[in-house]
Amino acid sequence: MPLPVLHSFAGYSIYKVTKKRLPKIDWKWALFFIVLANGPDMDFIPGIMAHQAGRFHRGISHSLGGALLVGFVISAVLIGLKRPNAFKTALWSAVAYFSHPLLDMLNGPGYGMPAFWPFSTVRFSAPIQLIPTGPASMHDAGGLRDFMATLFHPVFIRQFLFECAVLFSIGALYVFWTVLKKQEKPSESVTLVTSASV
Repeated sequence: MPLPVLHSFAGYSIYKVTKKRLPKIDWKWALFFIVLANGPDMDFIPGIMAHQAGRFHRGISHSLGGALLVGFVISAVLIGLKRPNAFKTALWSAVAYFSHPLLDMLNGPGYGMPAFWPFSTVRFSAPIQLIPTGPASMHDAGGLRDFMATLFHPVFIRQFLFECAVLFSIGALYVFWTVLKKQEKPSESVTLVTSASV
């Protein structure tokens, strides 16, 4: 499964999209979308309490139905608080939540989940592995101590470094693209002034 690094990036990316579409959206919403994008992995908590960390993992919490339920609850809360754009905000919240199972499916065969529950109980996954998986011991861990120990597993560390490298590459490309766009604007204005003067 992708780690919170990639899931947080997905949540932040959705925040950046909503920032252009919803008024009065600030860093608190960025944090909110990041939490939502990591939300489905909260299904580890009841498993850890039952001393079987992976018992409930990648169940209906990793589904479209789970995302719609989250969106419905957020919509009800925002309507109750008489906040504007409650429906749009709830819809984007559901998108942020559903980004999680979509990323998880990229772990490839053997890591399926009921992504379209309750409309389908079929477990979906990508036909090939596009993102490395975390240590299997994470799902097999018993209580909290065992689960926390997996965070220092070499496979976990390798995946963490992989995801950081992916985000660094995306960030570098974004900075490069931004610099290029800024350099284009002055040359365009110069051309317009020259043509106007002629």
